[in-house]
Amino acid sequence: MLEDPRDGRVLGRQAEAAANDSRILRAAMEVMTSRPRASMAEVAAEAGVGVASLYRRFSSRDDLARQLALFSMQSVEDQATRALGEVDGDPWGAFLGFLAGAMDGGAGSMRALAGTFPAGEELNAAGRRLGDRMQELLTRCQDLGVVRRDISGFDLLQFFEMLRAVHVTDGERTSGLRRRYLELLAPALRAGDAAPLSAPGPSWQEIVAVWNP
Repeated sequence: MLEDPRDGRVLGRQAEAAANDSRILRAAMEVMTSRPRASMAEVAAEAGVGVASLYRRFSSRDDLARQLALFSMQSVEDQATRALGEVDGDPWGAFLGFLAGAMDGGAGSMRALAGTFPAGEELNAAGRRLGDRMQELLTRCQDLGVVRRDISGFDLLQFFEMLRAVHVTDGERTSGLRRRYLELLAPALRAGDAAPLSAPGPSWQEIVAVWNP
C-alpha cells in the first residue's frame, strides 16, 4: 500500500508545532517562575514570538500557566519512568540521575505559580500521577536498600522546591548552584544509620491545598 505523501507533511507540521510549543513553554518557565505575575508580552519576548502567536496557542495567561504546570509535571514523570527502567542495574545511580534530571526538567519550579490560577481537575490529576510515579521509584529504591524508608514522594516534591529557591542573577550560575546543593543534600536521602526524622512528611491533602487555596 502506497503512503500518501501528505501524511509525512502533516506529521512534519505536527512535530514542528510540538517543538514550538516546547520552546515557548521553556521560555515561559524561565519568565513566570522568576516573575509569577509576568505578562503574556514578557513571555512572548523571551520565546521570540509575537504576542498574537502566543495567544493562538494559549487562550489566556491562566491557560499558559496551566499548560506550563502540566508540561513540567510530565517532564518529571518521564524522568521517574526512565529511572525505573535503570534502577535494578544501579539503584543509587538511577535515583541520583532522577533527581538531577527532574531538576533540569523543572521540578519544583511551579511552586511560584501555585494559587495564581485555577488549578482544575486535570492539573490535580496530573499531580497525583506524578506523585504515584515518584513513589513507585522511591519504594523500589527503598526495597533495594539505597534510600531511607522514612521519606515519601511528597517529600521529594518539597525537596525540589527547596532547591528551586536557589537563585542568582545569572541563569547558568543558578543551575550550577542548584546542582551543587543537590550534591550536598542528596546523601541525606541515602539509607543508613540516620536518626529518625522529627516530623512527618507532607500529605497529599497539604500538597493540593497549596494549589487550590
